[in-house]
Amino acid sequence: MTLWSWQRVYGAAMDKIVDIRAVPVINRLAQECVEGPFDLAMRQRTEEPLERYFLTAKGPADLEHWHSLLAKNTPDTLHPEIPVFVAQGARDLIVRPKVTQDYVATLCSAGSKVRMVTLPNIGHGRAAQASTLSAVDWMTDRFAGKSPPDDCGR
Repeated sequence: MTLWSWQRVYGAAMDKIVDIRAVPVINRLAQECVEGPFDLAMRQRTEEPLERYFLTAKGPADLEHWHSLLAKNTPDTLHPEIPVFVAQGARDLIVRPKVTQDYVATLCSAGSKVRMVTLPNIGHGRAAQASTLSAVDWMTDRFAGKSPPDDCGR
């Protein structure tokens, strides 16, 4: 979805890094909505061809235009007084756990108090649902004026 949307928003040509056979699949995925578990199953069927052919470039994030766009679209640190809640599915293949861990490390280095919840055996599609109670409890405590937990290990 990043490739598809950045091509439209920024004019970053997918054809330099995507197999031509993958383009119709990517376009079809862009039209599918995910509103529940049945939608996820349908989406997985749609994306199956991408397991056989997808990217033509190794390390597309290192290629220019895409590298600059990744930097431009990477969240920055926050003011240290703003607490942060982060949930990550350990089996997420879309937002890789290492990417989230690196971002949390950046937040921690900047002085943020971060609550990091790692969800074992959870992929991308179920992370929000699986972390809902933790997130709501965390927010409730912030509104109640409780001190935010800090998993930064300072």
